[in-house]
Amino acid sequence: VVTRSTFVGSGQHAGHWLGDNASGWDDLRASIVGILEFNLFGITYTGADICGHFNTATAELCKRWMQLGAFYSFSRNHNAIGNRDQDPGNFDNETVRLSREAMETRYWLLPYLYTLLHQSHTQGNTVLRPMHHEFSSDESALGVNEQFMWGPG
Repeated sequence: VVTRSTFVGSGQHAGHWLGDNASGWDDLRASIVGILEFNLFGITYTGADICGHFNTATAELCKRWMQLGAFYSFSRNHNAIGNRDQDPGNFDNETVRLSREAMETRYWLLPYLYTLLHQSHTQGNTVLRPMHHEFSSDESALGVNEQFMWGPG
């Protein structure tokens, strides 16, 4: 079950998607913070609509969002009816190639992701972690909100 309406304890039984976002760089950046927050809330199977739900994604935005989204625990490219298709195949060859490479990396890392999701379920760990979780003695890590790690790395 994946929902955008969650409450305390939902992470034990369901995943969460961050809701209908826009095709823009600000929403791409905000997705990182949102996913990290939900991991801290115990909802570790979380993702955003890759390339944005509303508006039209550019090839550059979709390419970079596919690369980021490959590292969401819940990863999907999804948009609203009536908007331009944003499957990588609808863009240029570079977008196709880089999206394929990102997805190949994700598939190569799936056993590790599944292990982290299992540990999350059985031990209460986070899956996606802010940098300051792993580098708590490094004060500069406190200000890093556009990077994350899968588990301890």
